[in-house]
Amino acid sequence: MTYPKLTMTLLVRNEADILAENIRYHHSQGIDSFIVMDNLSTDATPEIIHTLSQDIEIDYLLQEADDYNQRQWVTEMAHRAVTEHGADWILHNDADEFWLPETGDLRSFARTLTDEVGVVQVPRHNAVVLSEEGGPLQGGCHPSRSEVFERNSLNAQGKTLPGKVMHRACMTAEVHQGNHGVSGVPGRVDQAKGRLLILHFPYRSLERYKEKIRLGGAAYERNTELPAQAGATWRAHYAGLENGVVEHFWRELSRAPEEVDIGLFSGALFREDRLCQYFAALDATQRQQKLQESCETLCHETKLLVEDFARS
Repeated sequence: MTYPKLTMTLLVRNEADILAENIRYHHSQGIDSFIVMDNLSTDATPEIIHTLSQDIEIDYLLQEADDYNQRQWVTEMAHRAVTEHGADWILHNDADEFWLPETGDLRSFARTLTDEVGVVQVPRHNAVVLSEEGGPLQGGCHPSRSEVFERNSLNAQGKTLPGKVMHRACMTAEVHQGNHGVSGVPGRVDQAKGRLLILHFPYRSLERYKEKIRLGGAAYERNTELPAQAGATWRAHYAGLENGVVEHFWRELSRAPEEVDIGLFSGALFREDRLCQYFAALDATQRQQKLQESCETLCHETKLLVEDFARS
C-alpha cells in the first residue's frame, strides 16, 4: 500500500514552549518532512530543531525580515515543499495547532481524498482557558493537559474562527495571510466535515500571549503591504498592551470549572483527550529511556570502579 508524501510548513517565532511537542506529534501522525521558517526567534528554537533533526526530516530556514509577511513566506515554503521535498500534500500549520483525524492518522486521511480534491478546509477549535486557583489571569491551556474545547470558536472580534488548509503540492499555489486559504491549486475545495479538525492552543498563558502580541503586533505595524484589517486582533491588543486591554480580554476568556461543566452539558464545549493520551504515553516512554540510560551509566561506572580497585 502506497501513501502520499506529506510535508508540513511551520512559521515560528519564540515557540520553544510547544515546538518540540508539535513536531513530534505530527511526525507520529504521518508527516514525512517539515519546513520550519524561524522568524527571529530569541529562545531555544534553533537548538530544538537541531535536536529533532537527528531523527526527523526538518528543513530549517531563517527569516530575518520583521514585518510578518506571512503570505509571501508560507507561499515560498509551499513551493519549496514541491521542489526540495517531493511532497504530494502540504499542510500549513502554526506551532499552537495540532491536527487530529477522526480515525487513523494524517497519512491515511490524505489517502482517502479523491483525485478531484485539490484543497481541504479544516476547522479549528480553541482549547478552553481554565481559570486556576490564583484567578482568571492565571488561567491557561496546553496540549499535554487540556481536554476541553469550544465547539464553535470565535476570534477576538466575535467572528467565526477561520480554519486552515492542506492542499495538493503545486508550484502555482499562493497561500493567503494566516494560512486560512490558498489559491492557484487545481481541483475543488473539500470541507473536512468532522473527518479532520485542528485543536488550537493560542492562549497557553497570559505572559506568553502578551509576548506574542508584543512581537507580532509590532511586526504588523511595520508592514506597509498588508491591508489594515490583516492581523486586526494583534494590532488592537498591541495598541492596548499598556492600558489593561489584554488583561480584560484574558479575564473574559478564562472559565471557572463550573462554567466548563455547564458548557459540556449544553454542548457548547466538547471533550477530546487523545492529545493528552499521546503526550502521557510519550512522557512515560521518555522517562523509561532516561531510567535505562541512567542504569547503563551506573553499571559502566561501577565496572570501572571495580576494575580500578582490582588493579590497586
